[in-house]
Amino acid sequence: MKRIRCSSMSALAAVLVCVAMSATSYAQEPRDVEANVQVGVVSGIGTHGSFGGGIGVGLTPRILGYAEFSYIPLGSASSSIPILGLQAGSSAKAMDFNLGGRYEFSGNRTMAPYASAGLGVLHSSSSFSSTFAGTTMSGEGSSSDLYFNFGGGLRYFVNDRWGW
Repeated sequence: MKRIRCSSMSALAAVLVCVAMSATSYAQEPRDVEANVQVGVVSGIGTHGSFGGGIGVGLTPRILGYAEFSYIPLGSASSSIPILGLQAGSSAKAMDFNLGGRYEFSGNRTMAPYASAGLGVLHSSSSFSSTFAGTTMSGEGSSSDLYFNFGGGLRYFVNDRWGW
C-alpha cells in the first residue's frame, strides 16, 4: 500500500515539475496582445444596441485566449399624469462577460479562418417605481445566466498591426 502512495506522489511531483517548466518556457516567448471595440445589435431579448470591448493574449502562434465585456441598455420609460398624482418609471440593462479561446487555421498574409469557443455570463437587471396618490411602490430584479458559445469566421488583416 505504501508503494502505491509513493508512486502516486512521484507521478504527481513529475507532473507539477513539467507544468512549472512549461509555464516558465511560455513566459519567455513574446506575447501578442490585441484589444477590440464592439458595437452591435442584440436580438432574442428584443432588439437593442450593444457596446463593449475585449482583450486577447496570444498563448501560442495559433491560439488566442480572450476576455470580453459588453453593456446592453435594454431601455427605460417614464410617464406621469399630474392631475391624478400618478408617476411611473422603469429601466433595464444587461452586462455580458465572456472568456474564451480562438484557434486560427493556416491562412495567407491578409486572411485567416478561425474557430472559437467560450463560456460567458449574462447578467440582467431591472427596476421600477410607481407613485399614486402619494404612495410609492418600487422594486428591483436581476438574474445571471451561464452560457457556452462557439463560432468561426475569417479574419482580415489590413497590415501587421490592424485587422478585423
